[in-house]
Amino acid sequence: MGLYDNVTVECELPGPPVTNRGFQTKDFECYSNTVTITKEGRLLYTTWHYVDAPERAKEPGADLFALFGLPPVRGEPDPPRDMNFHGIFTFGNAERAFRAKFTDGRLVEIVSLPEDT
Repeated sequence: MGLYDNVTVECELPGPPVTNRGFQTKDFECYSNTVTITKEGRLLYTTWHYVDAPERAKEPGADLFALFGLPPVRGEPDPPRDMNFHGIFTFGNAERAFRAKFTDGRLVEIVSLPEDT
C-alpha cells in the first residue's frame, strides 16, 4: 500500500479480457492523480486542486480538518494535459499488469506482463 496514480485505459488491452479496469502506477508523481491512455494513443495527466468548501464542515470527520487548523476543502480536477510522453511505464491491478511504450507522445504498444513481475 502507498501512494500511486490512477490509470484509465480507453484503448484495447492485449490478452484475455480484464474484468477490473481500475489500474494504478507508481511511475509518475504518485499524488492520486489520473493518467489516461486515450483511444487515440495519447497520454493525458489530470491533477487536482482543492477549494474551500465550508458546507463540508457539517460532514462526519470534518472535525479532523479543524484539529489541524485547516478549513474543509473539496478536490476539483484540473483540465487534463497531454504529457507528450516518451518512454515506458508500468501499470496494473490485482488481476493483471501491463507495460506501455510511448514514442514522441504516441502509444507504440501495450504488453501484458507475466504474473511474477
